Amino acid sequence: MKILISLPLLFALVGCAGFDKSSCDNKKLHAKGLEQAKSGKTDAAFKDLALKCQEQGITMDTKEYQRGFKQGLKEFCTKKSAFKYGLDGQTNNGTCPNKNQFSKFYDKGFAIHKVKKDIEAKDLSIIELQKKMNLIKTTAVERKGFEKQIKTLKREKFELETKLNLISKKTL
Repeated sequence: MKILISLPLLFALVGCAGFDKSSCDNKKLHAKGLEQAKSGKTDAAFKDLALKCQEQGITMDTKEYQRGFKQGLKEFCTKKSAFKYGLDGQTNNGTCPNKNQFSKFYDKGFAIHKVKKDIEAKDLSIIELQKKMNLIKTTAVERKGFEKQIKTLKREKFELETKLNLISKKTL
């Protein structure tokens, strides 16, 4: 015997299968809003969650979430937090109401982050070239080529370190 299930019903069943109703718990909304704002996230994820909960017949207390979110923004949207967020290489989602001021300090931190990453990449390249150069089967011509590449990478690394020092001095 064959069972016929309509496509919309099938999608509805599959869509709900992975959804955890406990995430609709209104008791945790203030903390959820606080945590999301403090971590630089927008409230878009909460809006999606509220819709999913509404589809399950659960009404969410959006005011409680917003209170937590606003409190989290006050803690997150500071110069110090913006700088650290950029320094950690996080993505600026434009969460803060004072976008220009936040972005100014975020950009300074992110510039330092990027230069540090570039320095790390140069270090890794130098190490790889040194390994290749030290292989037993390396010819004298290959060794000269590796030495030239290493010298270039070290010069580029020095330039990046100089840039990092300049950026750091401007920031402080």
